[in-house]
Amino acid sequence: MPVTMTSNYKEVFSKEVVEKIEELSEYSYELDELIDFVDTYGEDNIEHVEAYLDAVNNIYCDDAKEVVDNYLKNVGGICYVEGCDELYMGNYQSVEEFIDELELIDYDIPSWLVIDYEATWDSALRFDYDKIESTYGYDFWRIN
Repeated sequence: MPVTMTSNYKEVFSKEVVEKIEELSEYSYELDELIDFVDTYGEDNIEHVEAYLDAVNNIYCDDAKEVVDNYLKNVGGICYVEGCDELYMGNYQSVEEFIDELELIDYDIPSWLVIDYEATWDSALRFDYDKIESTYGYDFWRIN
């Protein structure tokens, strides 16, 4: 919930930020979302607002805002938001579920062979994917 209200944001934010909010709310984004962004990430990060809201809108899950915020917190901040929605692989309960769902292991392996999913993650997959703990398990992100 935004600290700043839609009724007083013009008095709270700088003239430049107010102009940017008004421009974006006229055509593309909800006023509440824009104000919430500035409350969360600050006026000095207003240049990232479109990339942030696009990422939230392009990640198809119920808690997309939480997913993006958690990602940004773990990777170093709002400056890493550009294109992050293209890196999101989804939410899984475990490394095993992630590996199975994405078919990252060749299933021509005999059924009697036991796979150590955590060791597979630690020795290879962690270099290509990032695993961030979330409310519902883990969010997985492509690194490159």
